[in-house]
Amino acid sequence: MDRNTQTPAAQSSVTHHAGITGAPPQSTRPRHVIENDAVSSIRWVNQRIETFFSGDILADLLSDAPEPGDTIRWVHLLRACAAEIDQLATRFSLDGAAVEDLLAEHERPKYDLGIQSLLIITRGAHFDSDSGDVSTYPISAIMTPTVLVTIADDHFPLAAFSARLQKLDRKLSGAALLHQLMDLVVDDYSQIFFDLADTIDNLSERTFQDTPLTRDEQIMTFHLRRTLTAMRRVLGPTMDLASSLALASKSKSADDALALMLPPDTARGFADVSEHVAHTSDGINGLREVMGSLVETNLSLADFALNTVMKKLAGWAALIAVPTLITGFMGMNVPYPGFGTTTGFIVAGFVMVGAVGVLYSAFRRKGWL
Repeated sequence: MDRNTQTPAAQSSVTHHAGITGAPPQSTRPRHVIENDAVSSIRWVNQRIETFFSGDILADLLSDAPEPGDTIRWVHLLRACAAEIDQLATRFSLDGAAVEDLLAEHERPKYDLGIQSLLIITRGAHFDSDSGDVSTYPISAIMTPTVLVTIADDHFPLAAFSARLQKLDRKLSGAALLHQLMDLVVDDYSQIFFDLADTIDNLSERTFQDTPLTRDEQIMTFHLRRTLTAMRRVLGPTMDLASSLALASKSKSADDALALMLPPDTARGFADVSEHVAHTSDGINGLREVMGSLVETNLSLADFALNTVMKKLAGWAALIAVPTLITGFMGMNVPYPGFGTTTGFIVAGFVMVGAVGVLYSAFRRKGWL
């Protein structure tokens, strides 16, 4: 590949940024193109983007090469990049337990302090409105005052996160980039909450219609309850993580290692993330209660409909039983008054009609028919 030829991804990134703040300034450093689709990166020099999606940013980061001026770097790796992740672990003095947490598939959201870095473990989420299921995926990050490394799989919204970083117009730091990552994750949680609320509202309206929920709607109800449980498992530790970052960014204690990693100018951003997580968590808990009530209401309405049907069947069975009883009596071989006469037949007919009419009126008054 020609070193001066940009990939479509790089071209689109440069064009997008130029439409916002103008084209990035020319640099004396050679502009490389990304040759590995598993790596994405941006370098800022003196608070301005100097390189988009450049493969040499990761190489410089791993080699700890000197950088000009006030340099901030973001590098994104796919979880499959085992060799690069091992080199990053050596570069940032991460032990085996930290690397295991970075690559764990089902690790709870949390933070961990390394010797010279902050490790963040969180989870992204995607909601399928057709099936009612939510899928979560791990997102790991390594942060220093001037570097943010994100590690995730193909589900990570790389384009959306890159666009966020390109639009940053405040003082940049590793913590500022970390705030954008946490804000992106929490925004996805909030959108899932709104989508769930709309879906549950539609089911609630269907519950009170004359026709019962269909089999597919009942299956959807089960999937939604499972989705709410999954979201609750993610939101709980994420709320603890966001709260810890918010409190640390406000702290002025020189003994707080986490506070030393988060400059005060990020306090407002992390506080906003913490508030959004708490709001979404409260909303999810509210939807869990609504779903519980919805299921109970649906069962109650189904029982009521069944009881109504049973009463109608019992009423009609009683009406049919009266003439059956009378005709059975008349069919006896033992002579009785009116036996074998026209008068007896007429009297029996009037008795049947009268008894059925009385029962029908009684059942109608009680709402059985």
